[in-house]
Amino acid sequence: MFESRRSDLVRVGDRTRIDFGGSGVTDWLLSPNPDIPLQVLYSEIEPGGGEEAYTVSADHEFVFVIAGTLRVTAGDVEHVLGTGDAPSFWPREPHI
Repeated sequence: MFESRRSDLVRVGDRTRIDFGGSGVTDWLLSPNPDIPLQVLYSEIEPGGGEEAYTVSADHEFVFVIAGTLRVTAGDVEHVLGTGDAPSFWPREPHI
């Protein structure tokens, strides 16, 4: 009656570490399939880390703050984010 859909699972111990460069930031790929148009990352940022601007080859970028505070600057717009905040922005513009 219903078609079975493939379910992908990335367990915490099986995450792929990604290195965007910079210091004080560790990133992991959570998306199970690199061939789909959605890329999900998990990042841990140390206090004072992630101060180098970067770009991402994607159509959109979304951030969700799990805990703590985070300052995000994209272009001439700066946001100080707290737990639960979730901005989105154009990732091909240099941002911190």
